[in-house]
Amino acid sequence: EAVRKLKADKLILLDEIEAWEGKKHLPREVVSGYLHSKGKPDDSHVVSNIYGVVFLEGEDLHKKPESERRALLEKLAFPQSTVNEPDLRYRLNLVPAKEAKNLAELKSTVQDLRKRPASEGVVVKKHKAIYHLDRNSRNGWFKRHNAPPTIDLGVEVVETKVKVKKT
Repeated sequence: EAVRKLKADKLILLDEIEAWEGKKHLPREVVSGYLHSKGKPDDSHVVSNIYGVVFLEGEDLHKKPESERRALLEKLAFPQSTVNEPDLRYRLNLVPAKEAKNLAELKSTVQDLRKRPASEGVVVKKHKAIYHLDRNSRNGWFKRHNAPPTIDLGVEVVETKVKVKKT
């Protein structure tokens, strides 16, 4: 319903869904549970954070530079754009974009945004970066995670014919 209120008839948006409980950002597992729930899910605690547009009013935009896609995205009249707790009544949040003119500004902005309530990290995009449909940024996007990603390993114990001598 919230997408229908935007100033566009045909569009494909890029987003990440977050769950909130009041001012508390909930872990990704809550969103996963919501997405996999059976029956009519309760979406009163979720918000869609929109960070891009790749199709608008019949035009494929993915090969246009980030700066042009962002300008078109901002014209859609989102009800909010915050890096803090979103107002869940709106269901949509345009992820704010900040421009850094030099390395010092970039470092300062990244450090500030990383500390926000919902931040899992910061994505830095080059103005001329296009959106590759295979999700490979090809050095046009860089993500600074707040926490290092974890690696899950599956281990299986297999009995062998080799005997180990106990000492």
